[in-house]
Amino acid sequence: MDAHTDAARYHVHGQETPDDAGKPGAWKARTPGLEGAGQKKEQQCHLRWPATLPRSGVCAKKKARDRLIAYAHPRSDWAIGFLDEVWWSRFALPRFHAWQDPEHPIRLVEQSWKKGDLDPKALACYGVLWQEGTAEEPVRDQMWLRFVTGRPVSGTTLQFLDWCCQRLAQQGKHHWLLIWDNASWHVSKMVRTWIREHNQHVKASESGVRILPFLLPKQSPWLNPIEPKWVHGKRNVVERDGLLSAHQLASRVCAYYGCTYGPIRPAREIYNAKPLKESRGGQKPALHGFERER
Repeated sequence: MDAHTDAARYHVHGQETPDDAGKPGAWKARTPGLEGAGQKKEQQCHLRWPATLPRSGVCAKKKARDRLIAYAHPRSDWAIGFLDEVWWSRFALPRFHAWQDPEHPIRLVEQSWKKGDLDPKALACYGVLWQEGTAEEPVRDQMWLRFVTGRPVSGTTLQFLDWCCQRLAQQGKHHWLLIWDNASWHVSKMVRTWIREHNQHVKASESGVRILPFLLPKQSPWLNPIEPKWVHGKRNVVERDGLLSAHQLASRVCAYYGCTYGPIRPAREIYNAKPLKESRGGQKPALHGFERER
């Protein structure tokens, strides 16, 4: 290997040895072995990029996610679920493209809030997308949705996790590979404590569903396949010229995802976990069910 090729492999401080490669501030690299050989400085090899470039952890996280999926999918007592939350707005309009007739163009008319409208401006919704098969050939044809009062918080997250575990236990599942992002209501001390005590109780009693949470890296929505589900859903439930009520919006969401309405079933406070926090109105956040049937 000649000196020029060798110089392109590492960065050094000025004329120092290759052992200094990778240190902060190593912006230049001269060709080693050519100093004093008669070349001018302009003829020597200079590399003008940083020696220590930060590497993203997205690829490593994706590989770890795929390894867990490969471990879980051949086991019949394991469930693979991608969890996320979304807001369904009654006023915000999605951005999309559509074919239209020149004589009857499609236009979205923005609506404004009117005095006396008692419905919330947006509905918060928890959702989990279940996957079967490998990471290369996934089958994702089942979703569970639960609308909630207020906004996503740790207490509501615990209710949704408990509700999903009860449903999975009825299907004969014993382990849940939970893949979600690192939102504050996912990584809070309250949620982490509940999951730990929940798994301890399941292990001691040998009944129930253990949760194996896996956090996705920041700003990587493409690693959660439920994200495009939300985008397509918002484009299909939008009202072009008019304002939907909260019940009409929830009904359209239910119809698009093929869900059926379930009764309000407050989750149980179990496994000696901390009590669920109450909202400002003095009531615990309620879960309203829309769950998809096979």
